[in-house]
Amino acid sequence: MKELKKINLLLFFLFWPLISWGQNFGFVNSVKGKVFLVDEYGNTKLLKRGDGLELHSQVFVEEKGQLTFADYNDRQYDLASEGHLKFEKNSIELSKGFLRVKSKFATKKVINIKTANSQTSFTSGEAILSYDLSNGSTQLLSIDGHFYFENPLLLGSKIEVYGGQFSTIQADLTGGQPQTPAKIGENSLNLAMSEFYTLKTPSRSISSVENATPVPGKIIFIPKNGVRKETKSPKLKRKPASEPELTPVSIYIYGRKRIKSTKGRNIASEKNDLESLLRELQSVK
Repeated sequence: MKELKKINLLLFFLFWPLISWGQNFGFVNSVKGKVFLVDEYGNTKLLKRGDGLELHSQVFVEEKGQLTFADYNDRQYDLASEGHLKFEKNSIELSKGFLRVKSKFATKKVINIKTANSQTSFTSGEAILSYDLSNGSTQLLSIDGHFYFENPLLLGSKIEVYGGQFSTIQADLTGGQPQTPAKIGENSLNLAMSEFYTLKTPSRSISSVENATPVPGKIIFIPKNGVRKETKSPKLKRKPASEPELTPVSIYIYGRKRIKSTKGRNIASEKNDLESLLRELQSVK
């Protein structure tokens, strides 16, 4: 009996992710401002990154807020400020506001986005869909890809809208029929894109390493014996050159008596000795 309980518990944990996945439309990527989710039982909670988006639940975005979420087919969605939608299996019901969808990878799984008077079907691409409660107008701007656009209340109303085209469904304009696709003007595209916030990705340096700051250092030589030796500026052992000190010398003439110079003699005495020496030299000649 105990072994059976263990097996049942193990199977529960193994298959719980698949059960949860089947009950969710997708998951939250990011939240700006306040976004509320109301489940099918009326329970309300604030959404945060990583939360699952349950089927049959509704989402409300407050003013100046935005919700970015994804489904399990690599499609990403942005619900702009004051938007309101509901999640169903393989479909989204847009009750109010602007919804942007973008898919990078082709998939065979069709997704339907519905409003009160329209249905948009596609597998991949990028588009902005909006619904205005004040006049009951639905507009589809196809930025890239191929979309089917129709009024489900009118048979045979399905049209194809390609990248760079838009179409509108409004009862008082064409009787609820989708307008013939026309080229998107630059101003119209910029106006629709301005409804969404661009979420900045935080910058991060490589491996979070700070830039090195240069620091003055010393050259260190490591000799073979492994003892570290630092180089220092060599000291000058030689004194700067100076004038030589005068020393007395002895002067003599061959055949004559040697004349010795002595320290402390005055200039007059040295002059007399020089004159005497010159006379002796002349007499030798």
